[in-house]
Amino acid sequence: SLNNVNWVYQNTPATFADANIEQNLFSAFATDAQNLFDLNIGSWKQRGFGDLAVLCSWQLDFPQYRGVLKNVHPHIYFGLSLPTGAKENINNICPVSLGCDGALAVPFGAGLNLNLWKILELGANAQFWYQAGTTQLGRIETYPTQTSLLLPIVTRIHKEFGFTQDFNLYGRFILGKGVPVKVLYEYMRSSEDQVYPIDSTFDYTVANQVASIDEKTYHNILVVAAFDGAAIAACKPQVNAFVRVPVNGQNSISAGVFGLQVSLEF
Repeated sequence: SLNNVNWVYQNTPATFADANIEQNLFSAFATDAQNLFDLNIGSWKQRGFGDLAVLCSWQLDFPQYRGVLKNVHPHIYFGLSLPTGAKENINNICPVSLGCDGALAVPFGAGLNLNLWKILELGANAQFWYQAGTTQLGRIETYPTQTSLLLPIVTRIHKEFGFTQDFNLYGRFILGKGVPVKVLYEYMRSSEDQVYPIDSTFDYTVANQVASIDEKTYHNILVVAAFDGAAIAACKPQVNAFVRVPVNGQNSISAGVFGLQVSLEF
């Protein structure tokens, strides 16, 4: 959903004429966008199911009888994501899809976990996401100086999606009996999408100026801590806490998040 959308008139009405412009033109902006271009520039909500994914994975433990290294755990997976989720509603401003926007996708990845001294686990994971191209209706830029936020023109386009890569490194420490702490660093990169208008009267270069298809990246740090009190109390208290801190990014939204869960088991 998109909420609390407010458009602000940048000029300070200093004269009667300025006030008239604000009242007659700017105040009717949302109505004109809806009536003339079928474009909702206010709040919206979207509900529905996401894409259906079928995954196949392999993992195995290789115990190591050494002084430091105790276990090696490799894992790989691959699958197929079917476009069952709701697509972007192109008649909303800043739309999002509940999946891969109607595209067939192939997720795959691999990772390696190492257990050291029985109290330390180090791991690395790589995940990749390939999306097939789609042909459907979309909004495009048609003038070099046009804003990327308001796109009145709707036409059929062929869209080639960028390749998505997600990497993370982590360490999991056992600080005490039943107190594991995990620190994870994540990096994601999704390369630039390409838009090809089916109608040759539209310029390919201008159509690909829109900011929403540019390359996206983000860097996050995640800390997870847990406490299992089964050995110290009959009610078996358990506490789980996590915090995610966005470090850097480009053309993406990554908010800081904190969570806490407390449970008792009788």
